[in-house]
Amino acid sequence: ELARCFTGWTIAKVRPSAFQAFPDSALNPVLGPSEVLNIREGWKYVPGLREPSGNRTGRATTIWAEADFDDRAWLTGDAGFGYGDDDDVTLLDDMRGEYVSVYLRKKFVLPPQFDADSARFNFRYDDGVVVYLNGVEIGRSPSMEGLDSPPRFNNPARRDHEVTAEPLEIGLASFSNLLNPAPEENILAVQVHNKSLSSSDLSFIPSLLQT
Repeated sequence: ELARCFTGWTIAKVRPSAFQAFPDSALNPVLGPSEVLNIREGWKYVPGLREPSGNRTGRATTIWAEADFDDRAWLTGDAGFGYGDDDDVTLLDDMRGEYVSVYLRKKFVLPPQFDADSARFNFRYDDGVVVYLNGVEIGRSPSMEGLDSPPRFNNPARRDHEVTAEPLEIGLASFSNLLNPAPEENILAVQVHNKSLSSSDLSFIPSLLQT
């Protein structure tokens, strides 16, 4: 029985802004992060068959990640995006052997009294992601390190990463200056890359969490 007491524990990191003194900390504990806003629905996306916003020389740009980019011709779907992992809401069943990347855009409005200091994006992915907030890169997975900024549409991720492995988490405290408060819109843009054209799977599942 004593052994059982020391198994099955879970841990929640409590930010200073959420600290509670005893007895409140025991009576109403912080049990873990909660989802601030559902950002899995209503994405615009396009297969990476070419640069979505290249310049005259064909060089990759981040114009496609900016708020005023016209994405009306893009497809519409809900996350997760991908194939081969049984976690796909929007199935990219034509990707294998045809293209190595997919570009995604999501418009969202922050909820009232949103606290950027305790919020973070959580991305489960396979194999690599680069993330932009209102046109500015705010992070990329280790599997995309060392590639151009922005990576070209045909750049494969530098190594494998399974969707069940450690997610990419990006705290918003350092990027609060990029966020537009309600009722203004924000644009979350992500390029997702596979390790190779012949990769057996791809996944992208986003969340916006707050502690």
